[in-house]
Amino acid sequence: MPHDYQSLFYPPVDVNASTVAQAGTSMFVSVDDGESLTEVPLDFPGGGSASALHASTPSRIYVGSETGDVVRADHGTHWVTKKLTSPASGYVSSLAVHPANARLLWLTLSSSDAGRVYRSGNGGWSWVDVTTNLPHVPVNTVEVDPQDEARAWVGLDVGVWQTLDSGMTWSEYGTGLPNALVEDLLLHPHARLLRAGTRNRGVWEVDADWPASFPICGTQWSGTLDAGQMQRWFTFDWPATWHVVWTVMPTSGSDSPQLQWSVAVQRASAEFVTYWITVTNLTTDTVTFDGRYAIMSRY
Repeated sequence: MPHDYQSLFYPPVDVNASTVAQAGTSMFVSVDDGESLTEVPLDFPGGGSASALHASTPSRIYVGSETGDVVRADHGTHWVTKKLTSPASGYVSSLAVHPANARLLWLTLSSSDAGRVYRSGNGGWSWVDVTTNLPHVPVNTVEVDPQDEARAWVGLDVGVWQTLDSGMTWSEYGTGLPNALVEDLLLHPHARLLRAGTRNRGVWEVDADWPASFPICGTQWSGTLDAGQMQRWFTFDWPATWHVVWTVMPTSGSDSPQLQWSVAVQRASAEFVTYWITVTNLTTDTVTFDGRYAIMSRY
């Protein structure tokens, strides 16, 4: 790194696929798993170093500074930066982009004479202060719900708070947390576990959909088998953390067993699996049936 590069003692870092980035007075970013690094000037108008960084995609990174500046870096043939609107003067502690809506941004400030939580619906060109009824303490982190654009959580110097209405109102979320600073929040998108990292008091988790009602049951497909026929069905992109039970149910009655089935699983990726269900017709008649699932838990 160049001799004039400066950063916080713990500089902000993020990873998305093969993109790895760390920022200070400039940003060093790799798009090949760290094999090579490119320095990207940030040129914060207010000076200072980066204090928050979020790689929303492998080719788009948002960086916030100690003085409230926000910069977006986009990668094509090379990295290009754009200065976004600064919501307020203060220390940017966290940035989040909704996975289903690239224009929906959340930003928190741990120190500000104005608000401490801001929301943008136009990619950071304008911001709305949604601090509303939060306690008057620093806000250190924000996490969004990929299934609900209006839902988010923030971690404060004490406690975790949730909004269900895009920040119009907040309520304290979860019980049993120690009296400690909440430094980071992370939602596991498939297990639906919200994890809070505290200072000196460990990591805590809570079911984001508590109290969730299990099992969750449904019909995945319908099939027909001729007399004595065996056929295999597959159903893909099921989260690997889920505990799923598969069954087949004939849709017409009989005085004898009609169907036999077996289930095999394939690792489709680090996050998802494919289920293969082999069904055999034990009768001399045509049998129609439903392929049904029961999600017993998400982890």
